[in-house]
Amino acid sequence: MRFNNNNISASATTDSKAYRIRPYREDDRYKLEQLVDEVMPNLGPSGLTDRWWWHHEPPPIMLAETDDGSSIVGLCSAMPFSLFNAGKYYDGGWVVDFHISPQHQRKGVGSRITAYWMDHLEVAATLQHSNAAWATFKKAGWAQRWFFPRCVSPFSLLPGFRSLVGLLKKRRNTGIECNRITGPEVFDESFDGLWNRLKDSLGPVVVRNREALQKRYAGFRSGRYELLTCHQHGELCGYMILRNLARGEFLSLRRFRVGAIVDFLADIDDTEVFGDLLEYAIIRMMDTGAQLLFCMTSVPGFIDILAGHGFFHPGLPLIGNHLNRLYTTFTFFSREHGATLDHRPWYLTMGDCDVEPC
Repeated sequence: MRFNNNNISASATTDSKAYRIRPYREDDRYKLEQLVDEVMPNLGPSGLTDRWWWHHEPPPIMLAETDDGSSIVGLCSAMPFSLFNAGKYYDGGWVVDFHISPQHQRKGVGSRITAYWMDHLEVAATLQHSNAAWATFKKAGWAQRWFFPRCVSPFSLLPGFRSLVGLLKKRRNTGIECNRITGPEVFDESFDGLWNRLKDSLGPVVVRNREALQKRYAGFRSGRYELLTCHQHGELCGYMILRNLARGEFLSLRRFRVGAIVDFLADIDDTEVFGDLLEYAIIRMMDTGAQLLFCMTSVPGFIDILAGHGFFHPGLPLIGNHLNRLYTTFTFFSREHGATLDHRPWYLTMGDCDVEPC
């Protein structure tokens, strides 16, 4: 999807007594850097230079500036995606990097930026947002708030666990292959076949056909991911995308090397394929040095499979109460208020809204 900032600027820019809300322009770079230094201090100069914004033309960023234009006091970007649901496709954007300068909060700036994206996207969504952001979204009429568990396996920190997993691994030919994603050719026409077979069974789902996967994982991030594929009887029946993060890349766990199961697609009614891919992924990520393993899914059957393979999550008895911080918050707004889109949980993975680091 391509955002047309010229159209947005012409039809939507509104003045107020203190602020003006408008799309990003090329001459905003210096003032944007000043705001980022204030509201995203962990990003640093290199992180800003490599931010996902700059890999879209024009960058999908909405800004709030003082009425005299002297400074930028807020930003909200929307990562483009295409949503499929009930036979229809929708242009959407993940609302991320939503920040208002502390001196300008509680003045309606966030509400006005949110309203702009609601006016110019068929579907706006957010994955992992604060309570303050939820208050803004709720006031604007977004759907209910869902909580999906991020599952974590700490057992790779234990001596000998790698050998134990290897012994417990099912001894059969699962048809799984592993390749580093170094270019778009790794995603061939079989991914279109998999998508077309499964898309109607998933509920609302961000498009995962060949073209979407090429743009998402074989573009400017090429080389950072590994692809697992599972074939049965010569047909692709599932895939899983992995990424190992070095110490310090996963902001909340800087001391550890984290292995992330970023994305996957398999039949949600046949968990055997997901289980086979997961077993291979655990071994692969531990072989490449991961100490903690992370995965997020909204599919209950997949959550059960993860739990059976040593992953903890907040829904588990006894220990779950100590893992509430692992919940991922999700909400969305759709201009088409159909019951199917508004009330069914989406098919979600970590990779659906994967900003760096994931």
